[in-house]
Amino acid sequence: MNHTERVCVFFSIGSDFAKVVRTVRARQPHSWITAMAPPDFPMDGIAADEVVRMEVDRYRPWHVGRLRRLARQLRAGRYDRFVVLFPSVKLKMLASWSGAPQCECWGVDGRVRRLDPGFWGNFSGEIPRRLRGFRQFLDLWAQTLLRPVRKHGR
Repeated sequence: MNHTERVCVFFSIGSDFAKVVRTVRARQPHSWITAMAPPDFPMDGIAADEVVRMEVDRYRPWHVGRLRRLARQLRAGRYDRFVVLFPSVKLKMLASWSGAPQCECWGVDGRVRRLDPGFWGNFSGEIPRRLRGFRQFLDLWAQTLLRPVRKHGR
């Protein structure tokens, strides 16, 4: 029996969603591609086999019920590959909730970056990165605040 790979491409604001779906179609022509987009996003010219509309335009962390329904919907799709358009913390978490064994970030430029399909792998990788960024911010803040201002020419 020949298994057709099921791929879900998840919409993100600001990225060229149609171009990424076309790139996935070109690289994996025999896959069943599902495009998941907001309710009022125009889907003309999207090279997907199936279009799934999300419940709302944006999901917030405090929308627990909506997030739970979205996670159930993703798991029900039984995707083999889950594609997001940029590696934000929220999208990494969503990729881990999808249950797909292969999670990837496909950039508009065609680069593909593998994401950890496990929740803790994504979460634990973000903590050191955020701590380094916060330390750099504090360092710059302290340097600009504490450095004495010198008058030029004296």
